[in-house]
Amino acid sequence: MNYEEKLNQQEALKPHYEQMPIGAMCRKLIDKKYRYTLAPKQELAVNPLLRSKLQADMEKSATVRSAAQLHYELREEDGNLELSLEQGNWQTLAVLVDNNPAIVAASGFIDNLLQTLFDLASELNGKGIYHLCYAPHDIMVRKSDRLPQLICHGSSFLGSSMMKTLYADYAQFVAPEVLDQSQADERSEVYSLGKLMEWLYSQGSMPIEYKSVVEKAVKEQPESRYATVAELKAALQKRRDLRKSVLTMAAAFAIVLLCIGLYFELMPETYNVEYVEGTAKSQTENIDNIEETSFKNDAELGLEADSLDSLTADERAQMEAYMQKAEDIFRKQYKKEADRIMSKVYSKEGMSLSEHAFIAASNAMTEQLTNTERRLAAEVGLTDDKAVRIAAEVNSMLTKQKREKLQSKGIQK
Repeated sequence: MNYEEKLNQQEALKPHYEQMPIGAMCRKLIDKKYRYTLAPKQELAVNPLLRSKLQADMEKSATVRSAAQLHYELREEDGNLELSLEQGNWQTLAVLVDNNPAIVAASGFIDNLLQTLFDLASELNGKGIYHLCYAPHDIMVRKSDRLPQLICHGSSFLGSSMMKTLYADYAQFVAPEVLDQSQADERSEVYSLGKLMEWLYSQGSMPIEYKSVVEKAVKEQPESRYATVAELKAALQKRRDLRKSVLTMAAAFAIVLLCIGLYFELMPETYNVEYVEGTAKSQTENIDNIEETSFKNDAELGLEADSLDSLTADERAQMEAYMQKAEDIFRKQYKKEADRIMSKVYSKEGMSLSEHAFIAASNAMTEQLTNTERRLAAEVGLTDDKAVRIAAEVNSMLTKQKREKLQSKGIQK
């Protein structure tokens, strides 16, 4: 029995229901195939206008070709009206997040979810269709690829007594003018999408680029919001691009300063130096003292003092031996890779480059060294601070060696 057959067997024995604004969703055996169905809740089912409203919504939805639009058919089951969904496997966004709260922190999940809904909303609005309620219980998520999909749009029920019944438990996601005056336009869509963004970040910190956008999107007065979903999407993208540009410029500026500093450090300079006996010795003693004390800190082992105190002498020795082995492996591997990378710049050809070309080459070298450091640290399980310290030592040693080698051959930069 494969997974699908096991799932069907479980559904047959004990159907699983998920609550949505319009009613309960579950899987049922229809024409020898298991399909998802929606049974309208009793408060709606007794309304004689329900069938005509759903029929109009089904026909309008059929004109929407977006993959994020979920289509359905109306059918009778024991005298009761049901919505039979197209073939597929779904769960509501609310259930997905409830079962796996960490999903909202997954890379790209929220961005992909919102971008898909923004695009679908714009297409729907262009056809005069408004979903109106982007509550997590009213958004389907396809299990195979987590594609968000919508069904039963709120605008099909506008002007009827069913509006407040439909969204009784989800009023916080519906614009005030929709429930109070039964009026809706794209600003109503903007409001509901803003409320969805608030919900997505309710258990965590909302990124700064979202905050000002969401604040405007959920204004009580429609005229204070973004006029269209397209404007909402553009405003969010603009702030995200601005933040990304600032971070990129800061990183690039830091790298340029590093390269310029490296360039001028290698420039030959003439000094009148008076040799004083004993200076070198005193400096060496200072360095020895620093190196001797810098490795005695228990934090270097990646442990807090409290956790170290709880270790036995043997466990402490094993931990220190393990960490030392990891450092030795990292130092050996990084030295080999760094030597190869630096040799491309600290060579006869590299020193003969123009200032602009040399800075570009140094920039590339710095990036390669950083990437190598991070990769090797992850492979051997070394903490970032240790990896940075060891890499800096190796870089300094190799730089000195290569400079001396070049100068011995009469090559200077």
